Amino acid sequence: MSVPGKAAARDIARVGLFGLAIYGGVQLIARLLEHNATGALGAQFVLAEAGLGKLGVAWSDPHAPIATTRQIAARAMKGARYGATVAAAGIAIGLATRTLTRDNAPPSLSPLLLGTLVAAATAARDELLLRGLPLRLIEPLRASLGKYASAAGLLLVAAAGVAARFGTPDASAPELIFAGASAVALGGLWLRDRGVWMAWGANTAFAMLAGPLVRGGLVDLRAARGDLVTSVPMLAVVVAIAAASAWSALRPRAVATA
Repeated sequence: MSVPGKAAARDIARVGLFGLAIYGGVQLIARLLEHNATGALGAQFVLAEAGLGKLGVAWSDPHAPIATTRQIAARAMKGARYGATVAAAGIAIGLATRTLTRDNAPPSLSPLLLGTLVAAATAARDELLLRGLPLRLIEPLRASLGKYASAAGLLLVAAAGVAARFGTPDASAPELIFAGASAVALGGLWLRDRGVWMAWGANTAFAMLAGPLVRGGLVDLRAARGDLVTSVPMLAVVVAIAAASAWSALRPRAVATA
C-alpha cells in the first residue's frame, strides 16, 4: 500500500464534510417532520439524492456506458430476487424451528401499496447515505489500499450502518448485529453492480417480504422473541451472506468478474 496524495486527501475531506452535512440535514428533517413520517421520508430522499449526487454518489457507474431502462430494470430485479431469497430463507427456517409462529388474522392488502412505496423510498435513502457515501470515501484511497480497497469499503459501510442504528433510542444488540451484517451484504452488491440499483432492489424486496407482506398483509407472522428481522434464524442467514460478501471482497478477481 502507498500513502495517498494531497489531492486524494482533499477529496476525502470534501466528501466527508459535505456528506456529514447532508446526513445532518436528513436527521433535521426527521425532527422537523416527526409527525409526518411519509413527508419526512420523501424530503430525506430528495436531499440525499441531490446532495450526494453532487459528491459523485451515482446510481450507475459513471465510467460505464449509459445503461438502458431495460438494463436498469434487470439489475433492480436481480437485486430484488436476492433480497427476497434472503428474507424467505430466514422466514422458512424460523417457521421450521418454530422461532416464528403464524397468527390466524385475516389478510389485509390495503397497507401493501403504501408499504411498498415506503420500503422503496427508505431503501433508496439508506443506500445512498449508508452505502454509497462510505464507498465514495474509499474511492480516492483505492490505489493506496490496493487489494484491500473493497474490504476497507465494506468495513466502513458496516461502521456506518451500525452507527446509524446505534443513534436510535431503541437499539438493541440483535438490531446492531443486523444493521452491520445487512450493510456488508448490501455493500457487496454495490461492489458487484458498481452502483445502487441492485442493492436498492434487494433492500426494498427484503423490507417488503420481512415487513408488510408477513406482518398482516398476506399472513401475520410473530417472532417468539424480539422482531422478525432480528430473530435468530434471520440473523443467521444475514450474517452468513455478509460473511460471503466479506470473503469475496478479499478476492478482487471474484468481485471484478461478477
